[in-house]
Amino acid sequence: MCRILACATSAPTTLEQVLGESNLAAFAALSSLHADGWGSAVAQGAHIETQSEPTSAKSSTRFAQMAHVEAADVHLVHLRWATPGLEVSDVNTHPFTHGDIAFVHNGSITPPSAAESLISPEFLSEIKGQTDSERFFYAILTSLEGREPTVENLIDAFSRTLTTITSSLTYSSLNSVLLTPEYFIVGCCFDETGDGAMPEPDYFHLRYRIEPGSVVVASTGWGADWQTLPNRHLLVVDRGTLATRIQPLAVSTSTA
Repeated sequence: MCRILACATSAPTTLEQVLGESNLAAFAALSSLHADGWGSAVAQGAHIETQSEPTSAKSSTRFAQMAHVEAADVHLVHLRWATPGLEVSDVNTHPFTHGDIAFVHNGSITPPSAAESLISPEFLSEIKGQTDSERFFYAILTSLEGREPTVENLIDAFSRTLTTITSSLTYSSLNSVLLTPEYFIVGCCFDETGDGAMPEPDYFHLRYRIEPGSVVVASTGWGADWQTLPNRHLLVVDRGTLATRIQPLAVSTSTA
């Protein structure tokens, strides 16, 4: 299981500036439990750069550098708590990337190989690690295959994949974020019957905060004054304007 943080701002900003020192410290403190790796995707315009380490964010000088120094208009951060049986390694550490799209996930699909049935042979050959999360990502890309990566097509591919997994595979949570040069798309989708086994009752809930000049989305366990993203909903953020929309999971009929 993992923790996710996604921030979009109207001007290049460090993570510390967006969150404030105390909130950043509270988020980093979650890596005491979620200590099996951290990763980030930072974006300035269309250019997305990623970095990751299979170690705790709290003990990482690279994490501190990213959080306190690196200014960007989007920060996507993942703290990993490895699913039992999946090794702590570089290839299993989020974010996963393909071209100019980055992806992070909190939850599990059981067994981790189950989503391979949803992946085209082309993308199966690109899988590097053992995680269900990487396979979830390539399942989304398979659903997009052959279509332009417009926001509506990305939403459709994301929704189709979430709906297919919830109806045919065993999962705890599919909470995840797709980051593209123009948008980030947040999926909140979890099995409400399994939430009680986690460290806190609302562990799989996702929250968001919209303020002048910023949109922040985060997993639970830190901070205050959040709104809750409903289960089985998507939050779409336009990186250029910071306009947001929330919509229920639905499969579009669009093929454009």
